[in-house]
Amino acid sequence: MFDRPLLLWLMLIAPLAAIPGILAMRNGMQIAGAAAATLRMLCVIGIVLMLAGLRVPGRIAARSVGRLTPRSFARSRSGGSRSPGRNSPR
Repeated sequence: MFDRPLLLWLMLIAPLAAIPGILAMRNGMQIAGAAAATLRMLCVIGIVLMLAGLRVPGRIAARSVGRLTPRSFARSRSGGSRSPGRNSPR
């Protein structure tokens, strides 16, 4: 499920990220402080999960997957940058 599960220990710093929000709540801005603390913790947790390499199993439809073949790649490049081949004028 995770590529690097040891990085999950970084979630222990999530409460440290919430300290400014908690201080704002103590200073009288309860709603703003709670929102700040919640958003900061969610951001830290999301970043840690991405660093740990969270993989979500799932399938996608084959219709939405493109395929790049050497022939389609050669046609997508500009004419001046192509190397001379069998069908190119000399």
